[in-house]
Amino acid sequence: MKVLFVLGLLLASISAHAAGGKWRMMLNEGPGQLAPVPPGMSLQKMITLTTDRDADVYFLHLMQDTRELNPTGMFVEQRKSFLRFDGEPDANPQGKAFLLAEIEKPAGVPLFEAQGRKVLLLQGALDRETQEGRLHLKYLANGLSMTYQTCDVLLRKTDGEFWVQNAYTGAKVTNVKVVTYWAGVVTLEGICPAKGF
Repeated sequence: MKVLFVLGLLLASISAHAAGGKWRMMLNEGPGQLAPVPPGMSLQKMITLTTDRDADVYFLHLMQDTRELNPTGMFVEQRKSFLRFDGEPDANPQGKAFLLAEIEKPAGVPLFEAQGRKVLLLQGALDRETQEGRLHLKYLANGLSMTYQTCDVLLRKTDGEFWVQNAYTGAKVTNVKVVTYWAGVVTLEGICPAKGF
């Protein structure tokens, strides 16, 4: 049975490759649809994310409670390429909220999926005292073998403002591009160390 399952995956992947590998990365909506920002929460934009699969744009926001401004999770806003777009987040965004308690679990949360597979996951922990932390972005490097690779970023806070730091270079991260190939993700440009080919 396991052999048949592997053969099925192989044939599906070969078919996708023959068709140009035109899989699309989509926001993982789970059982529900896209929704507005939860009540009592405000957003601070962290990262603008794009892919080489389409012209859609995603904004990764830090979600904070409006009273104490403590981080409560992440909110991913999706902007379809066919919409009129000025490069800035929507005043009333629609997207998916991921609570900090879910992100801090060992499995993390699946941010994006493609063809029923988890393509990009977020996991990490936040120091409640400093409100800083380390986040792991785990991406599907090979959909045939279901192999994942991980790159890290640091959540920093300076003068009351949060920002994302590249864990390898120390640079501030504002833009990330998901670079793909027919069977998965090659790298996350702006976050992962440069690969030598």
